[in-house]
Amino acid sequence: MKASPINNVVLVGFMGSGKSRVGGALAGLAQCDHVDLDERIEARAGITISQIFGDFGEETFRSWETDALAEWLGAPKGILSTGGGIIETEINRQALRRHYPVVWLDPSFDQLRDRLGRAPRKQRPLVESLGWSALRALRDRRRPLYASCADFRMQETRPSAHAMAVAIRRILQEAQGS
Repeated sequence: MKASPINNVVLVGFMGSGKSRVGGALAGLAQCDHVDLDERIEARAGITISQIFGDFGEETFRSWETDALAEWLGAPKGILSTGGGIIETEINRQALRRHYPVVWLDPSFDQLRDRLGRAPRKQRPLVESLGWSALRALRDRRRPLYASCADFRMQETRPSAHAMAVAIRRILQEAQGS
């Protein structure tokens, strides 16, 4: 495993996999900061991810995402929850492979559909523009990309973000021999 204190961890996974919720819970357990990369991008841009996609396009968003990831990896500040498409860019996958432990949250598509179906569509540009079958195909296409940069894969079977965070912390501690 990449050398890193347990409080510098990156979470990846498809939209709706729980990266933000689990990241917040993990940060609470590790007593460190939690950074949501999409929220950081929104704060800098002064607009939502949906607006960035609509006004500037996905290519611009991915460029801003790469910059934000490189900045965090250069001076990590706790637990990082990435956007679902962070792995779409090869430079991001390379950066993730080199730095801190990467945990892939990989719930079933039924779990994702349930969560995404409850979220406001305007907050998820791809949910708004794609149907369920296209979302499943996108998730299936991305799965090997997540796997290529993840040190650990968590298939969701736990009932809460806190339970997931406890399991992740235990796995990371075991991997580091703590």
